[in-house]
Amino acid sequence: MESGAGSEQGSEQRAEQDRSKVWDGEWSRIGARFGAESGAGSEQGWKGTDCEERACPPEMFGLNCNETCECKEANTELCHPGTGKCECREGWDGYDCGRPCPFYTYGKGCKTTCTCQNSAQCLPNNGTCICAPGYKGPNCSEKCERGFFGEDCSHRCQCKNGATCSHEDGSCNCPPGLVGPLCDRTCPEDFYGINCTSECQCQNGAGCEPQNGTCLCAPGFTGQFCEKKCPPGTFGRSCLQRCDCHEESTAACNPVNGLCICKPTWHGFRCDSRCPVGSYGDACEHKCECDNQASCYQDTGECQCAPGYMGGTCESPCNVGTFGLGCKQSCPTGGNGNRTCDHVTGDYTCRPGYTGPMCQHPCPLKTYGRNCTKTCICKNGGDCHPVTGVCECLPGWIGPTCGTPCPEGLYGQNCTYRCKCQNEGRCRTHDGVCRCKPGWMGQRCTEICPEGSYGDHCMSTCNCPHENYVCHPSIGCVCKRGFTGDNCDELAQQKRIVEGNSSTGSIVGGTFVALILVGVIVLLILYHRRRVENLKTEISHAIHYTANPEAASGDRHHFDNPVYSFGPGPARPQADQLNNLLIRNDLKSSNIERAKMGYSVDEEDDDYRGGLSIASTVALKNREADMGNPNVYHSLEDLKEHFYEELKEKKIPP
Repeated sequence: MESGAGSEQGSEQRAEQDRSKVWDGEWSRIGARFGAESGAGSEQGWKGTDCEERACPPEMFGLNCNETCECKEANTELCHPGTGKCECREGWDGYDCGRPCPFYTYGKGCKTTCTCQNSAQCLPNNGTCICAPGYKGPNCSEKCERGFFGEDCSHRCQCKNGATCSHEDGSCNCPPGLVGPLCDRTCPEDFYGINCTSECQCQNGAGCEPQNGTCLCAPGFTGQFCEKKCPPGTFGRSCLQRCDCHEESTAACNPVNGLCICKPTWHGFRCDSRCPVGSYGDACEHKCECDNQASCYQDTGECQCAPGYMGGTCESPCNVGTFGLGCKQSCPTGGNGNRTCDHVTGDYTCRPGYTGPMCQHPCPLKTYGRNCTKTCICKNGGDCHPVTGVCECLPGWIGPTCGTPCPEGLYGQNCTYRCKCQNEGRCRTHDGVCRCKPGWMGQRCTEICPEGSYGDHCMSTCNCPHENYVCHPSIGCVCKRGFTGDNCDELAQQKRIVEGNSSTGSIVGGTFVALILVGVIVLLILYHRRRVENLKTEISHAIHYTANPEAASGDRHHFDNPVYSFGPGPARPQADQLNNLLIRNDLKSSNIERAKMGYSVDEEDDDYRGGLSIASTVALKNREADMGNPNVYHSLEDLKEHFYEELKEKKIPP
């Protein structure tokens, strides 16, 4: 019994639990349905057994599904059917999912932080890094390899003389002593070092090495700054040559070229002859047979060549690479063919486009040609070729004088690269960096400003007064959809109704005025037509044509001019009255010719066939006269317009 009672009690407990579960589930369903119907609770906008179905279409929300979602469909995962709140897709933000994630965030809800470096942009949907020009790698932490630059490190540097280029924009970083857009020019004279900013300290016309400022002394000078003359008995570059003069008869040796300066009464290049230059012998009675102003030994007459010449009679200049007295001095080596050495003095004669003590420097910036005396005409930082003067433009410029910027959509050296900016962005002509329109950002202007930012480079922050405003990406705070007014505090629907009523009254008034105008125009047209009809009637009753009945019998080719009157004409016999519709005028040149030949001018007239009679001759003359009469008309249609004008001008007699 006890066991049976316990079993019965357990069954009742299980039944109660089952009933509780049933009621809990039923109440849940009822609560869900009530929430969907009443709009209360977190389940508003949903229906179904488990509240898994939308109560409204995808683009609608609200208690009666009569409100339209403001979400950007392409960027939205869900518009809540109860509240209308937008649930954005990955990478999108804002009340309507119309903005990308804020800077350096991405993903669902924009909660993940980007790891991109060096000002790279990260895609808001998955965080992929879009590197700035000059960088590469998964997180844009690596610079372009040497010799490459720009977007995707795809452009090759153009620098010369071992110069490196910027990995970002390709501009050349010149080593000390070199300048120019491509590092193809040495420093201007008297300057050296990085960017040629250091000034040389050399003296006596000496130049300095453009790399380190070391002085290159001119012949005849020595010292750190070329401040000293060569010691006595030496001359030339670096004072390495010894003078070849007769010591007892020589006053001095020129430190530059080694020429002997003779004491009084002494002559010759070595100051070893008493005879004037060009003669020899005991009494200087013989004439030297030497060329190029050479002297000769007083005893033998052997030629002593002037500096720069050689040969038995001094007829030849020094061989290439040598110069001076006896052609014993060697021109300094190097120069890469930029110069020739003067066979007399050893001075260099530079080729066009080069300068310096050893012609080691191209012409300074803005100059070119022989001795670098011509001036370049290049603009916008461009330089010209040191030899030809042809302009070498900086990136972003083209044209004979570098005066023309790259055409729209191109950039770089010689404008050879195509811009990749979108959404009306424009790229800088020298490096292709995109300049986005207000409201856009990114390497290629493909991203809208993040929520809360707007304007140029998205650098301005929206501080809207209240929730009826939204932040427009290009102009800032504007009224949210559905609101209007200076403070966005007016419902747009109400304003449209007011404006609609006002505009309706204007339309009705305008229509009424237009109808009145149309009626007036119609009345004027009818009045004009009636006047014209009356005028025609008056004209038809006022014209009488009279003909002379005594004229040649049967001459139907002549009629008198019309007579205008307003009273009825005198009564005529029925036989004499003319029918206006039957009046004919056959005054045509062809008819007159036919009449002269004896033919009838009226194909239906049988009475006037035969020979040319006297009466017909008279009639022909009358016709010929009438052909020149402007008041004779071939038909009534010919006189109609002219007649109306005459009638208008006539004064009607009382």
